[in-house]
Amino acid sequence: MKKKAFNKSGKLILGINGWMENGHDASACLVEVDSNRCEVLGALEEEKITKQKCSYNVLPTQSIHYLLEYYSLSPADIDYIAFGWNYPHMYEVNNTEFPFNNNQEILKALFQGATIDKEIEIVYIGHHLAHAASSFRTSQFNTCLTFVFDGQGEQESSSVWVAENGELEKISYSGIKESLGYLYEAVNEVLGFKNHESGKTMGLASYGKPIFINDFKQALILEEDKLLLNDKLERIYQVVSRFTEKNTNEQANVITMWKHFIKEELGIEDNHKNVNSFYEIEDIYKNLAASVQNLLEEYVVQIVNYYINKTKINKICMSGGVALNCIMNGRILEEQNVEEIYINPAANDAGVSLGAALELAYKLGYPSHLNKPFFDPFIGIEYSNEEIIEELKSNELKYQITENAQEVIANLISNEKVVALFQGRNEWGPRALGNRSIISSPRDKDRLDYINTSIKHRETGRPLGPSMLQEDASKLLVNETKFLGKYMNIAYNSQAIKSEFPAIIHVDHTFRPEFVDPDFNVIYYKQLKTIKEITGSSIVINTSFNLKTPIIFHIQDAIDYFVNSKLDALIFNNQIVLTK
Repeated sequence: MKKKAFNKSGKLILGINGWMENGHDASACLVEVDSNRCEVLGALEEEKITKQKCSYNVLPTQSIHYLLEYYSLSPADIDYIAFGWNYPHMYEVNNTEFPFNNNQEILKALFQGATIDKEIEIVYIGHHLAHAASSFRTSQFNTCLTFVFDGQGEQESSSVWVAENGELEKISYSGIKESLGYLYEAVNEVLGFKNHESGKTMGLASYGKPIFINDFKQALILEEDKLLLNDKLERIYQVVSRFTEKNTNEQANVITMWKHFIKEELGIEDNHKNVNSFYEIEDIYKNLAASVQNLLEEYVVQIVNYYINKTKINKICMSGGVALNCIMNGRILEEQNVEEIYINPAANDAGVSLGAALELAYKLGYPSHLNKPFFDPFIGIEYSNEEIIEELKSNELKYQITENAQEVIANLISNEKVVALFQGRNEWGPRALGNRSIISSPRDKDRLDYINTSIKHRETGRPLGPSMLQEDASKLLVNETKFLGKYMNIAYNSQAIKSEFPAIIHVDHTFRPEFVDPDFNVIYYKQLKTIKEITGSSIVINTSFNLKTPIIFHIQDAIDYFVNSKLDALIFNNQIVLTK
C-alpha cells in the first residue's frame, strides 16, 4: 500500500459503522478538523477488504487498520470516535446488557493488537441523523431538505430533516413496521434474491407491469406524509411479533409480515428456482418487482413534494439504503418542484461512519460542511507501481510499462475488447467510478449479456450503466436536465436511438450514468477523451471490477480475476498493461 505524507494539524475524528450483532455495511472514515476547515482524509468499507458482502456483524477493524497505515498514524493520534448508531440507547430500550464494560474495551476491539495508552472519547450519533449528515454535510447546499429512507434506525424507517445554518432538525418520521426498505427486502426474498440485492429487483422491475400496486397501496397507506399499515396488515404484524423475541431490530418481523401478505393476498409463492435470466423469470415475479418499484417511486415522490410545499425548500438530499435506487432518484429530479438533488455515493449504512464523524465535528463546534464544488469519492487507498510490479513478478506474468496507457485503452475499446482499470485511490460506495472499473464499448447489443455472463457470471438482462464525458451528455438525454450526476446513483431518460448504444440503455429507456469532467477524475477523464478521439464517442460501459464479491481491493485479486476470466486487458495506474 502506498503511504500518503501527512502531518496532523487539527483534531482527528474516526467515524465508525459496524457492530457485533445486527450490524451490516461496516466501514470507517477519518476526518480532520480545525477552527477553519473540515477534511475527509479517507474512508473504507470493510467488505472490500475482507471480500465478505455487506460485512455483517463485525467491527471495521481492517478498514481502521488500512486508514491508519495509509497516513502512518497510530490509535494515539485519534482524538474522537463517532459511531453511526446510538448503541447504548438501543441496548437500554431492549433491556439487554451493553457488551462492553468501558471505553478501553471498545478501543481494544477496534484497534486490534495495538497498545492503547490514552483515553479516546466515544460518541454515539443517532442512525438517521448520521445518514442525514452524510448527505447534507457533503453536499453543496447551505439550506435543503434531507430525506432518509432505509430499513430502520433506532426507532424509525424514514425521516425528514430541514438543514439550515449548519444544523439538522428532524421534522417528521415513520415507524419501523412501515419501512419501505423492509418491504423492498421482502420482495427481494420472494423473487429469489438475497435481501440486500435490491438493485436486482429494481432492474427486473422494468420487465414487468405494476399490476399489484393497488394491493400494496391498500395495505400500506400514505396519508399526506405519513405511512400507515391497514388494519389487516397491522394484525399480521402483531401476530408475527408475538412469536419472536423483543428486539430493537425488527427486520425479520416486518419482512415476515410482508411475505405473508404477498403469499396470502397476492397469491405469490416464493421463487425457489435459480434466477439466471431476467428475460426468463416468470411474469408474475416481474410484475411483483414492477409493483413494489412503482409504489416506492410514487410514495417517495409524494412525500418529497409534500415537504417542498410545506417548507418552500426545493434542494433535496437523499440518504439511507433506499436512496441507492437510481430510478427513484431520477423520478425525484424530474419533479417540477425539485431544483437539485444530491445523494452521497455511500448512501447505504456504510455512509453513516462519514455522517457520524461530520455530525460530531458540528457538535464540537468545528466546521462540518465540506464546502467543495463536489464530493470526492476517491478516498480509499492506492498502490504504487513498485508494489504492483512485485506482485506481477511473483505471479510470473508478462506486462508492459508505458508512460500513459490512454491510447492503449482507447484502441482496445475500439476493437470491442473488455478492459479492467485499477488506478488511484479506490471509490467510496458500491459504485465503480473509473478507478476500479470494467469498461467496454456499448455499441453492440450482445455486449450487455456477454459482460453479464462471460465476465461477471450473473443474470442475463441485468442493466449496465455508462461513463461518459460531461460534455457529451446531450447524446443520451431526452431534455436538458437540471443536474448531471457523477456517482451513477441517478437514472435519466434517454433520447438516443437504442440501436446506437444498446448495451447501456435499459428496456425502460433509462440509463444510470457517470458524467465525468477533469476536476472530478482527471485520469479517467483523459482516458475517456482519448477513447472519444479514436472511436468518435466517449460513452463506455462501466461496471464494477468484481466477480460475485464486493469491488476488488487487493492487487492479487485483480490479477486472479484477469488470469481466470475472459477479460482482454488489465491496466494498473494508467501505466502497467497486461493483455491476452
